[in-house]
Amino acid sequence: MTSDFPYDKLATISCENKECKVHPYTVGLDTKEAAERWNNRSTPENKPLTLEQLRQMDGEPVWIETMQEWRVVWIGIEDDVRLHSVFNTISAKHVLANDGRIYAHKPEQEDKQ
Repeated sequence: MTSDFPYDKLATISCENKECKVHPYTVGLDTKEAAERWNNRSTPENKPLTLEQLRQMDGEPVWIETMQEWRVVWIGIEDDVRLHSVFNTISAKHVLANDGRIYAHKPEQEDKQ
């Protein structure tokens, strides 16, 4: 989505995806500069999540690398972090204890460590 601001002749490009985690907008002196900045923006680091981080993600999807699938974080009784799918629910502690990595976004090849 592109729009020109009337103020100081600045232009902006913004992401229409409300859940976009990568810089939701860029600004330039004109539309061409804003587009160039948009195309060259950096992506946030995608490190494996800790149990504490998972506790703050109730209801959000996560990628489990060892299982190669998406799950939804569910906080159970006594802050037990569960990873829910259509078929079953597993403990995040179990995944992490067995060298499983859980990510907020599916990692690209170069992100895997």
